[in-house]
Amino acid sequence: MDKNIYIQALEIGTKNMTNGISYNELLEKLNAFGLKPHGEFQKYFHLWFYKKFYYPALFRYINLPSNGGAVEENELEGHDNQFAILTAEGYTEYLDFLKLEQAKIDTQRAHELSMTAIKWSRIAVYISAGMALIQILLQLFQSNNSCH
Repeated sequence: MDKNIYIQALEIGTKNMTNGISYNELLEKLNAFGLKPHGEFQKYFHLWFYKKFYYPALFRYINLPSNGGAVEENELEGHDNQFAILTAEGYTEYLDFLKLEQAKIDTQRAHELSMTAIKWSRIAVYISAGMALIQILLQLFQSNNSCH
């Protein structure tokens, strides 16, 4: 299963729900998977982390409708070594991803099974047609033998 940086972060957050994980520790773990935010995306990802991971000092401020989540980068950096816990929203998004992935697998398996069933039904039709032809030929052969 190929995962993007968000799904991988949510998975790591799920595995660390008991004790939490810091932003810097998350970046280290993501880097081990070859996933590292850069440039402007890094700033967005930084803010995303604090929206999906609960850290009391920032959570209310980031999620206040009055400021629209507008937070300066330097306001986040001072908290990057503090442990934060994946929010219910983040956990639900990860579970939804897992369900979607399982649905894809189930759909593929159902398709494979239906193709196998179609193949076997074709074979059954050919066998049935062949048996009917043999039966007709045997009746013709028997009627020819009885006429002689």
